[in-house]
Amino acid sequence: MTRERKAYEEECAAELSQWDLELVMLKNKTAAAGNEVRIACQKAIQTLEKKQEVAKARLLEMKAAGQEAWEDPKTAMETARMDLKISFCGLVAKLEAENIRNM
Repeated sequence: MTRERKAYEEECAAELSQWDLELVMLKNKTAAAGNEVRIACQKAIQTLEKKQEVAKARLLEMKAAGQEAWEDPKTAMETARMDLKISFCGLVAKLEAENIRNM
């Protein structure tokens, strides 16, 4: 295994651990939101959790891949990471908009 690959896998694993923490914080923020927003955010959080599970599965696939077949799982992992990040940012924006309206 190359150093680059090992470093990338460790980076992905650390990022997924950070998402675990971010999701807990989002759940706490969502609990304080108004009913309509809370319901919409709960659905978004469930979607985020599913996307995180996909990313975790992609990480396992990437770790299991041989060196010669590593690029395809790496590309799938990049897609999963970006999808998770976009969904997370959308939910944060929704919560921030709700906080602004309640001020």
